[in-house]
Amino acid sequence: MSLLFLDIETYVSKGDSSSGLNPYRKDSKVIAISYAYYQSFTIKKRDIKELTILKEWEHKEGGEKIILKSFYDFLKSKIKSDRYTKDGKDRCGLTVIGFNHISFDLPYLFVRMCSHNLDVPGEIYKNLFSEPMHTDLMQLTQLVSKKSMEYEKLMPLNQKLAAETFKLTIKEGEGKDLSNFYDDQDYGKIEKYIKEEFTFEQMYLAFIKAILNPN
Repeated sequence: MSLLFLDIETYVSKGDSSSGLNPYRKDSKVIAISYAYYQSFTIKKRDIKELTILKEWEHKEGGEKIILKSFYDFLKSKIKSDRYTKDGKDRCGLTVIGFNHISFDLPYLFVRMCSHNLDVPGEIYKNLFSEPMHTDLMQLTQLVSKKSMEYEKLMPLNQKLAAETFKLTIKEGEGKDLSNFYDDQDYGKIEKYIKEEFTFEQMYLAFIKAILNPN
C-alpha cells in the first residue's frame, strides 16, 4: 500500500479571473503538477522526499497536455502496481492525499484531461476518483482545529490556517500571484512558492500525532 501526495497550480488569466477555479473556461489550464510518492503506507519525517514538479512552461507547445499525460501515466502505473485482495476482491492500495484536492484538484484535472482526450472520460474518472483511496487534509484539519472547538462545529480552514494549527511553516504569497509570475516568465518564483506550499507530508504526520496523542 502506498501514498501519493498531490497538488496542482492553475492559471488565472487577466481577462478571466474565474479561469483558475473553473476548468471549463477558455483560458483555463494547469501550469504545474507537484507530487511525492511513497511505496510505504506509513512514513516518518525523515522519509520526506524531494518534490516532483511537472512544469507546463518547460514545453514550447502543448505544455499542459504533456504534463497532464505524464502525471496520468504515472498515476495509472501506480494503480496497476499497487494491488491487493480483500474479501475476494481486487483492490487498489494507493491513497492520494492533498489539501481540498477532492473538491478542487481532482475535478480540475478531470476536466482538463478530458479536454485533451487523454482517455475516455469513464477511465479518467475511475483512475482519479474511484480506484485510489483519498485523504483530504482540509477535511481532517477541521476535526482538531481550535476554531472548530471554539464554535463547536466543523470550521473549514484554508491552507495557511491549517498550517498554523499544526505549527508548520506558513507559505508567503497567494496562489493568484503565480499567474503574475507566469505572465512575467518568472518561473523561479513559481517553483519557490510550490515548494513552500507543499507541506502535506508534515501536515499528514501532525494530524496522525494529534489524533493518536491528543495530549
